[in-house]
Amino acid sequence: MTKDTAAPSPSQLVTNGVLRAADDLGLSGIMLARITGLSTPTISRLKRGSWTFQEGTKAYEIAMVLLRIHQALKTLMKANQERMRAWLRNRNEKLGGAPLALLERVHGLVRVLAHLEYLHKKLPVAA
Repeated sequence: MTKDTAAPSPSQLVTNGVLRAADDLGLSGIMLARITGLSTPTISRLKRGSWTFQEGTKAYEIAMVLLRIHQALKTLMKANQERMRAWLRNRNEKLGGAPLALLERVHGLVRVLAHLEYLHKKLPVAA
């Protein structure tokens, strides 16, 4: 790395990850605003690169949980966007509804993540 090229900050890494997750999961700007608790204009600034998640804020913590959900889905669904999107939008009996609807509340984010981690533990171990 040269002196002119600075490593991205944790805020920039989280912001980029959330934008990638939103794209993979088919989340609209409005839905991303509902999940993160940010306004839709702030989400627009996020997408333009003029705003980033700031460490130590509630939105940053929620973004970190969303990133874990995204990573768990990528692992379980073998990075198949269509399957990840369908899983989020279809009713899940164990969760009592569509996971996407649950993501609008912190409690729901945690429930969805816990369920995905449970499913991940049930995967057979590769030999």
